[in-house]
Amino acid sequence: IGALVSQNINSGLITAIRIFRNSPAEAAGMKKGDIIYKVGDVEASSMELDVLVQQKIRGERKTPVDITVLRDGEEVELHIIRDIVEVTTVEYQMLEEDTGYILVSQFELVTGAQFKEAVDELTKQGMEKLIIDLRDNPGGVLDAVIEMAAYLLPEDKMDGTLVSTSDKDGKG
Repeated sequence: IGALVSQNINSGLITAIRIFRNSPAEAAGMKKGDIIYKVGDVEASSMELDVLVQQKIRGERKTPVDITVLRDGEEVELHIIRDIVEVTTVEYQMLEEDTGYILVSQFELVTGAQFKEAVDELTKQGMEKLIIDLRDNPGGVLDAVIEMAAYLLPEDKMDGTLVSTSDKDGKG
């Protein structure tokens, strides 16, 4: 439906932390900060987030899902028509003083290419400084992060380790 959601492990509340542009969720009026109260007649907090998404929210394209959200203490009913959502994980703009701003909402397979496009476009606009905003980013595909970092680092500095991973016992 085009909403990035998070579940509080203590309360079980599921909150929309990002609504993707041109998504079914946006079209139906879902907003960042909405608490998903019910999906159909199922109380959302009674299920694990991944199960709720797989079994109740996701579905066949062009089929409806009714979601009740809590917004400012009131119940708001949303009728959402499911569709394929092309996730934009990188948004950017030029700020004052030749400062580029890039928001990376999550790391997906498309993120590296979207990030490169953003840097290139901001550079064309005269960017001299760059802010990369990772707030509310839940993580994702490590290769996307590596691709972003490699693109920013000068080639003559790329002779060492960029990323290393290990398990809890320190084994790589």
